[in-house]
Amino acid sequence: MIHLYERGKLIGAIQQFEFHKGQKEVIDLPTFGGLHYVQGRREPDEVTFQLPFFHDNAGIHELVDEDGNVMEITFVNISSSNNTTFIKAYVHSIRKAL
Repeated sequence: MIHLYERGKLIGAIQQFEFHKGQKEVIDLPTFGGLHYVQGRREPDEVTFQLPFFHDNAGIHELVDEDGNVMEITFVNISSSNNTTFIKAYVHSIRKAL
């Protein structure tokens, strides 16, 4: 189970958690034969998840799993429907529990 903490305060249990690795940037150069990867360029890693109804607050948020590992995130997109909040966030760092 993964929980969301805001400045040390438990906000709720995470549902439908998915980790999306960043992608290499791809550019389309038709005159050079099509799609090419741009070396060293990546989108940030992202996570998406759901929570019971939640209001965003400014600052970095922490996701903490049952083993004590911590993922620092910043919200990118938040939407709510039927008492469920859908969140997309960028990953800043992941710290493993000792």
